Amino acid sequence: MNGAEPVSLDGEICLPITDRGSVVAAERALCDRLRADSAKSDGPLAHWVDRRISLRISRWLVQHTNLRPNHLTIIGTSIGFVAATLLGVGTYWTGVAGTLLFLCTTIIDGCDGEVARLKFQDSPFGEKFDVITDNLVHVAIFVGLALGLYRQNPEGHYLLLTAILLVGFACDGAVSYFFLVRRPGFATSATPPVTWRGKLRQRVLRGGEALMNRDFAYLLVVLALVNRLHWFFWGTAFGTYAFAIILLWVYRWRDAA
Repeated sequence: MNGAEPVSLDGEICLPITDRGSVVAAERALCDRLRADSAKSDGPLAHWVDRRISLRISRWLVQHTNLRPNHLTIIGTSIGFVAATLLGVGTYWTGVAGTLLFLCTTIIDGCDGEVARLKFQDSPFGEKFDVITDNLVHVAIFVGLALGLYRQNPEGHYLLLTAILLVGFACDGAVSYFFLVRRPGFATSATPPVTWRGKLRQRVLRGGEALMNRDFAYLLVVLALVNRLHWFFWGTAFGTYAFAIILLWVYRWRDAA
């Protein structure tokens, strides 16, 4: 049935498949749904740039390869570790190359979930595997960045800053898990807030969720190009604690309407 329109069936895309044209239409409709579903969790750059690229890659992979979602997770993780290794060398050009590779990792990171949906191969294990490897790459990136900065300036206290940063990450992880995962209604409410405290609380929470995405990869590239990666490291080392304190502070307003 050429020209058939996709319809939603219990939240899923339903479209008759009769020829090559309908296959393309179904893939396009499903990709549009994937991009719309990820809009709430993606940062602005991830939504408008990363997703446009990753969806094109994912469609090509589905059509021309037999790679499974977990294979893509492993590939993206491996590229992330290479990026961290380059950052650890401590020269200008390896810093630029490392941040660019990390940016590639953030794009590929979207492909595993997209391919899983396009091939109907999504699984609880795949989701957990993706989250675990993402965190491993993040830790590797920051350790590599610290090592590279230390090699550039051994007097810069970067090893101590690394310890401070990793403890801050642990605090953020614990606070985020409790407030945003264990208590999913904490960051949202059924009705729009009416008091100034309620409105401020909502804006702070939305800002906190925005900071948890990977848009910072673009900032890393810019700072690497101007040879100011140490600005990011110093800011992040102490910013992690500010993030945890702000979440704890806002939690006291959980009853604000």
